[in-house]
Amino acid sequence: MKTSLVVLAAGMGSRFGGLKQLQPLTADGKVLLDFSIDDALSVGFDEVVFIIRKEMEDLFKATLGGRTEQKCPVKYVYQDNPIPERTKPLGTCHAILCAKDVVSNNFAIINADDYYGIGALKTIHDYLVNCNNGGGMVAYQLGNTVSDNGDVTRGVCSISNGYLQTIREVKGINGSCKVGELQLDTNTPVSMNLWGFTPSIFPLLQEEFDKFMQTCDIQKDEAILSTVINNLIASNKLQVKVFDTAEKWVGMTYRQALLYINYIYIVKILQEQMQPIVRCNSTHKSTINLHTRFDQTHQLGQTFFCFQKGIINKNLQILKNEKIFHINHTDKSQKALAKMIQTWYHIVV
Repeated sequence: MKTSLVVLAAGMGSRFGGLKQLQPLTADGKVLLDFSIDDALSVGFDEVVFIIRKEMEDLFKATLGGRTEQKCPVKYVYQDNPIPERTKPLGTCHAILCAKDVVSNNFAIINADDYYGIGALKTIHDYLVNCNNGGGMVAYQLGNTVSDNGDVTRGVCSISNGYLQTIREVKGINGSCKVGELQLDTNTPVSMNLWGFTPSIFPLLQEEFDKFMQTCDIQKDEAILSTVINNLIASNKLQVKVFDTAEKWVGMTYRQALLYINYIYIVKILQEQMQPIVRCNSTHKSTINLHTRFDQTHQLGQTFFCFQKGIINKNLQILKNEKIFHINHTDKSQKALAKMIQTWYHIVV
């Protein structure tokens, strides 16, 4: 059975301060979503459907869209605002409904500004290839989805016998998993908008959206997908199977996250894209060593890596030109590490 990846890419990026969907992360212009798309295609998704705003079209197709078109079939859907006096989109439920006429396969939904991990995408894909009705969701651990750069909103889930019972949006969760003085369990299951559905979901979403339009404040309310799904579950119109993941979320809610995102992707390049030699050394389990040499025949200094992978414990060691930099393993050290590697390997922010 063929499957589609539907990408919610029409957001405004107000907290980030710009069009975060197309924010370059690497010297060759790759954005966060490039990596999610590569992961999705590698686990078996057949096409990508981008939901964007019309005014983004030219830039989107000239960058991320064009790159994706070289890898798989691509469709574009426009989440236009039908209300002239409103500036923001009508929400994620409305965005998915904009794709109902072009999506005929079972499909997964992701946010453009979140990185989910290849394991989570494989889980939802494997579910979709055998799904005939209902829906699926990948649940993350709250502690793996918070940010040190500001508060986040998460869909906190109640699960019974492997199925979603309720989901409610909780705002103001800080990097310590606190909402004000309330401490939340770091293992609390949360939704990061990684859903899987059959096309039979569209009439159900349309019914709920029509109800929303009759009662909402047309100036500011949004039809949030998780809220709509919660309503459908409560009315016994939908069952959603839940799959747990230990993947760590990486996102671009705040611009300050860019350094950490670059750190994640440098490791990803080491592990996957550059096809490094991976070795474990039992005598250096507390270190990660990056051995590099430069080939001067490449314009930007193509880097060849030997990645020695151990357990990050007390410190990180970076080896370059026989120099070792010792860094305490803290969030600040990860940012410092990212900054150094950006300088060495021409990674840009």
